[in-house]
Amino acid sequence: MALNGTYDVLTVPLLLPKTVVQSLLPPSLRDLTPSVLLPIPTSVLSACHFPPNEGSSEEKHLVVLQFGSQKGAGPSIIGMNFQEAKLEIPYVRHPKCKDEQRDFQFKQKCIFSNRIVSTSASHLTGLNSSLTSFTPPQSPWEDADGAEVITYSADGFFDVTAKLMTEGKEAMQAEGAKTLKELSEAWWYGDRTGTVITRFDFDEPSIGPTAYNVTVRLNLTAFPSDAKDTTGEMETYESVGVRWRSSYVARVDKV
Repeated sequence: MALNGTYDVLTVPLLLPKTVVQSLLPPSLRDLTPSVLLPIPTSVLSACHFPPNEGSSEEKHLVVLQFGSQKGAGPSIIGMNFQEAKLEIPYVRHPKCKDEQRDFQFKQKCIFSNRIVSTSASHLTGLNSSLTSFTPPQSPWEDADGAEVITYSADGFFDVTAKLMTEGKEAMQAEGAKTLKELSEAWWYGDRTGTVITRFDFDEPSIGPTAYNVTVRLNLTAFPSDAKDTTGEMETYESVGVRWRSSYVARVDKV
């Protein structure tokens, strides 16, 4: 039975030190040689508004944060509404794929407001998932198209403030949005998904894409699947992002 729904999401790319990204991987991937982290195309970095040469060295890797709200998600007969945030690592090889240069997205962490969805993601899909409370409880779905400010917080994980972009918004809403949508539609796998890979195909947005300047306060110690101490301090990151609302359908395959 096909999974579908509508996702209203603020998608934010970040460049983090490669050592930090490596630490976010599960033990089964963290120490593989060669590293599962593949090079990031310069065209992707440019479209995401990173400065020239930023991230082109071996010292950094791209992660993508998604701060969203789902409506009618799941099999169509039992569609549910909930908030869902994700930390995803693109350009990662799959250890069970024979083509070592084929890139996938690693779904590092999924954070939900719904206990049923969180439990299902962990025990049925095989993802690293957590349940927490979100503030505001319906953000960004309740925010108007083109809202000047969007706030979004998940207790214990992050606080986000996004302000409508003025300078450079046309490019971000064109090339940036196109690139972030392509990353959102990449084939992905997770902590315990085995040979199963999944992707989401999104329709044309019914809201957006709208560009924002984004400040993220992030507790990265809460994200690893084998984290022992999750009480680290929030670190602040500045980036740009795109908000859109779009219906989707999931496709499943195997490597």
